[in-house]
Amino acid sequence: MEKVSIRKESSLAKVLGTLLSIVGALVVTLYHGPVLMSLQSDWVTGGGLLALQNILYSLSYLVMGILNSGYYIIHTWAVIYKGPVYLSMFKPLSILIAAASTTIFLSESIYLGILVGGILISVGFYMVMWRKA
Repeated sequence: MEKVSIRKESSLAKVLGTLLSIVGALVVTLYHGPVLMSLQSDWVTGGGLLALQNILYSLSYLVMGILNSGYYIIHTWAVIYKGPVYLSMFKPLSILIAAASTTIFLSESIYLGILVGGILISVGFYMVMWRKA
């Protein structure tokens, strides 16, 4: 477990970076705002990807059973050598990756909330990683 000392500059940067990432994740999730860029929706591609997902769903369970042990080994290594903050900081990035993926693959419109939240998540993430180093 990491010790937090508000008087140290590195601890303060870690706490502020974590809070900034959490606020950014909340902004991406809860606030849409005005549309910045609208793309035409391709229902054929989206439907094809949905069908492919359902077909490959059983295969994903097999792959997960094989890779699951490696997943836990990597998480354990990260917590032991880098600390719990290092591992937990990647969770808000998954929200940003999901938002970017829906924009790229499903032609979802880009909203102001996604842009602002993505910037907050990225700044908070790099603030924590910078002070962690």
